[in-house]
Amino acid sequence: MTQQIRPSQFIFTYGPGAILESPSGPVIVKDLRDLIGFLTPKGKADLSRIEIQDQRFTSGRLHPEIEMDGPWKILRIPSNADLGWAEGRMVYPVTQFPRWSFCTQKHGGEADGKKRPPLGILYESRDGCPECKIHDDSERQRKAGREAYRFVRACQNGHLDDVPWVDFLHRGPTSCGAKYVLVRGHGGGLEEIQLFCPVKDCPAHKGRPLIDLYKEPWKCSGRHPHRNQSTSCDMWMTLQQRGALSLFQPEVVTSLTLEPVSARVIELAHRLLPIFRTTLAAFEISDTAIESVTKEKWTKTFCSGLLGHKELESNQFKFLTSEILSDWDSLYDMLLQFDGRKPTDNRPRREAEFDRLMKASVDGAPVVKAHRKGDPPLFEVRKENLQSVSWGASWGAAKAGPRLWAAPVSRLREVAVQAGFRRMVAKSGETPRLVSCWEGEPHPHKDILYRFFPGVERYGEGIFLRFDDAVTLKTDGPRWTSWMTRWNAEMASGTHWDSEKPFRHPIHPMEVWWHTLSHRLIRAMSIDAGYSSSALRERLFFTPGTSEAPMRSGLLIYAVQSGGDGTLGGLTSLVPNLGFILDSAVDDLDSCSNGPVCDEAGGSEDGAACYACLYASETSCEFRNRGLDRLLLLETLS
Repeated sequence: MTQQIRPSQFIFTYGPGAILESPSGPVIVKDLRDLIGFLTPKGKADLSRIEIQDQRFTSGRLHPEIEMDGPWKILRIPSNADLGWAEGRMVYPVTQFPRWSFCTQKHGGEADGKKRPPLGILYESRDGCPECKIHDDSERQRKAGREAYRFVRACQNGHLDDVPWVDFLHRGPTSCGAKYVLVRGHGGGLEEIQLFCPVKDCPAHKGRPLIDLYKEPWKCSGRHPHRNQSTSCDMWMTLQQRGALSLFQPEVVTSLTLEPVSARVIELAHRLLPIFRTTLAAFEISDTAIESVTKEKWTKTFCSGLLGHKELESNQFKFLTSEILSDWDSLYDMLLQFDGRKPTDNRPRREAEFDRLMKASVDGAPVVKAHRKGDPPLFEVRKENLQSVSWGASWGAAKAGPRLWAAPVSRLREVAVQAGFRRMVAKSGETPRLVSCWEGEPHPHKDILYRFFPGVERYGEGIFLRFDDAVTLKTDGPRWTSWMTRWNAEMASGTHWDSEKPFRHPIHPMEVWWHTLSHRLIRAMSIDAGYSSSALRERLFFTPGTSEAPMRSGLLIYAVQSGGDGTLGGLTSLVPNLGFILDSAVDDLDSCSNGPVCDEAGGSEDGAACYACLYASETSCEFRNRGLDRLLLLETLS
């Protein structure tokens, strides 16, 4: 029942609760707790080898719809090579789903008084086909997996279950004793397929059309098969095909590691925190002022707590001392934050990333080293490579674009975490509930209770763009005014601005401007620079202006695919020629192969945009191709 998938596939495509087609039939990926139990069969949950360190990420809110009253961590899905296991050995536990199968051996029989060969028999996998009568359990299971039926039912709260075929045929519980269903019909349409009860004296022996499945109201069973549990639910379930994309939509949250403090210091602070707190409590009893304690005394206290008094003269003590003193100021500052004696940076992740990139675009940023030996650096912007970019020269001076400032990010790490999933089966206008990857009680790890979420870390590079100082855009055009009217109406309705709100898309004309330019740039880079457009990703930064702070905006285009484009300097090397690439991006902005059909869409909710001129692949666009307007970008350049 093994199926090979990459760790990034697990995060962006599959995950707990997803149906995976394996060589032995469809299975559902089990809960993350099952993975932890599978990797730690003796109950000793030392998960450090598969933990992804990102202090800013894990110290804040993971997702607006997930309430957590304690700390959480990120687990990297291990491969067989990571664990030293054989290639065919299962790493992540799964279970068979759905549990109804369709035997296609065309068994003969009688239904509705006529002898006709049926299309097959619907049977529960555990019982096996009643006509084939396979006695070997393993062979019966393999046959049922190969013949798993394609229909399941789901609700917008994320519940998933088998279709109760016998109850459906009999329109409720039955006393006839039938445990399977006969299927007969001609053609591929559901209305041409009939279900029959195998018991001749049963009224359901006359049959019922399969099309009635879509008309039948299904009370939700509240089942989560990946957790093997059920809860109460007041929703109604709808019929779905098990391979439908709407049945599992992962909710992935990403964060860029731009911390000036290295992950090694953060990890060391976590180790020293219990000793730090115990020592502070002793200081309070003895009325010792914390400011009077020297870093040498702190170092000896930490080493004594970690190694014991007998090891203070060992080589291990000398190594740990050098680790602590190598970046003492950052370590001490981090301990004060962890203990609550110094306020932490509680800004939204994207706002903190924006501030860091803005500062790096002026002063550069030194290399932030990884905490694991051999891993690439986490972040770097070389000051000597910062560049001001002029564009639109090929249009003439009257149509020159606003001067931009480009900061090539030569080192970059992105951490992507799957917060949960949605089953997109809700009625129009309703938002399906997010099912968290971790629900319920936390799990012990190093004597601390944590909640865990699956994640993946990827390295690469990027180009950060912002307006050059004192640049102003033409903001009196009709498209800008139209988008601004929508933004003002949205804010007047009481909507709270949140850059991390699910299903959000740009509405403010400045953010729409950057989003449109981003898509045009991605297209131009894929043509002129040889990059695959799906290998490039965008990250928009926008902060609406207030009475205390001006409006700010910027764009990061980056590539972080593991082992793919963007890892050897190919993207940052484009900065010297970025003006020509920008010229190419906006060269045919005033036309689209869809002609007036696209232009007239400028009066719709999303502006003038289509697959021919602006839409990008879902791996590149973070807003599902919403909030785009070619005419808005055009009028600011005219």
